Amino acid sequence: MSVAIETSGIDSEYQLFRELRFSKLDGMIERSVHNRRKRKLFPYTKELRKSWLSD
Repeated sequence: MSVAIETSGIDSEYQLFRELRFSKLDGMIERSVHNRRKRKLFPYTKELRKSWLSD
């Protein structure tokens, strides 16, 4: 989900959760859970970005 969010152009947590209000995902994920998962995945998303830029 984190990678999809980055590629869609959503650059802030506020904007993300504002957009989720109007989708079927509303209320399915809390901000704290999202932030914790995003921090844990940071090294992997960093590597993905590097590989995309090198192609």
